[in-house]
Amino acid sequence: TSQTGSERPSRHLFTWRNALFGGAAAFVLLTAVTTGFMFMRNRGIGQGDLENAAVYYAQFVDLWSEADPDVQPRVETARARLQDIVRERG
Repeated sequence: TSQTGSERPSRHLFTWRNALFGGAAAFVLLTAVTTGFMFMRNRGIGQGDLENAAVYYAQFVDLWSEADPDVQPRVETARARLQDIVRERG
């Protein structure tokens, strides 16, 4: 018998192709958000709360310090900015 669209088993939802596509989409989204954050931060948008900025930069550096080599330039930029904030705060 043939199955209509509403009768398809859910096992077709959980496939390797869907898992790989979902993982790739999540990585692209995370990269876009991270790039947007770094762009805004480098342009001075959202400045003023250096204490919170230092906390977020430290978390970012900690979480991404062992990331792939192509992400390391962003980590180094964040690490440098964290050091600048620490110097500014005294």
